[in-house]
Amino acid sequence: MCKLSARQRARRTSELQDLIRIAITPAAFEAIAATLPLGSVGFEPELSAKGQRLIWLEAAVLERLRAMRRPGESYSDVILRLAQLEATTSAPRP
Repeated sequence: MCKLSARQRARRTSELQDLIRIAITPAAFEAIAATLPLGSVGFEPELSAKGQRLIWLEAAVLERLRAMRRPGESYSDVILRLAQLEATTSAPRP
């Protein structure tokens, strides 16, 4: 195990405090993972008891997701809707 300096511990604590954990469906996780560089999404290795993936997001990202939610939508619904929108707008046209 590596010993961290006081400054490194403080920075790591600060980084963790800025992250918020949410649960999303495996399909929503795959939609995120397909669009981002490997290692850029923080997540728990095990699925939750409900079969969801627990991911870590910056508070600002979560606020944007919250702002995009429609009545009755979950975060997973928003992610899948945005992924579908991206797929249809970036698809080559005949």
